Amino acid sequence: TVYDDPQCEDIRAIVVAKDKGTIIFAAGTGVHFLEHSASAASISRIVHSLSPHPDSETINALSLSNDNTLLAVASPYAVLVHNLSLGSQTMLRGLPPDSAVTTCAFHPHSRIRLFLGTERQLLVYDITRPLGPSRVIPISDSAGGIVALSCSPYSKTLLAVACTDGYVVLVDLDKEKGYVRLHQEPLPFTDACSFQSHTVIQL
Repeated sequence: TVYDDPQCEDIRAIVVAKDKGTIIFAAGTGVHFLEHSASAASISRIVHSLSPHPDSETINALSLSNDNTLLAVASPYAVLVHNLSLGSQTMLRGLPPDSAVTTCAFHPHSRIRLFLGTERQLLVYDITRPLGPSRVIPISDSAGGIVALSCSPYSKTLLAVACTDGYVVLVDLDKEKGYVRLHQEPLPFTDACSFQSHTVIQL
C-alpha cells in the first residue's frame, strides 16, 4: 500500500508524474500531490494540495501535459488548467451548459492542446485561448456519452473516443467532420489507453 487515509474521499482520478515519485490524485473536490519513494524506510505523504476546485461536483478527470508543467483538472461543469511551474491557473470558458464534462486529455505532442469529452461532443481547446474551444466535434447520438479519450502516440491528428454504448469513434482532426470511423463492441466501455509500442487501443 502506497498511501491509506480513512478520512479521504473517494478517489476518482489519478496521474503519475514523469519522475515516477509524485502521484497526483483527485478526491472529492480536492487535488493532492503524494510524494512516494520505493524505499521501505520512507513514508509516502501528501506534500501539496491545490486550491479548491470551483465546481461543487466531484472532480472526475486529471491530465498532465507532455512536459509535466500543466495539469488539467475537470469536473462536470468546470475545467481548470494549473501551471505547476508558475503556480497560476486558468479556467476554460465556453463549456456547453447542458452537457457535463466526463474526461480530459492533453495532446501528447502539444502541451497547449487539450481535449475534453462531454456527453455528445469532443471539445478541442488551445489553452492559450481559454475563452472557448477552437473546435467542437459532435459524436453520434447512437454512440452514447464519451467516457474516455486516447491520443495516438504516432499521429498528431488521430485519437480514439470511447463511448458508453460500446462504440469507439476514431477521430482525425484533419478531416472536416472530425470522426472517420465507428466501431461497436457488445459491452459498454469505461476507459481507454494506447500503447507506445503498438498501434493498439485497449478498452
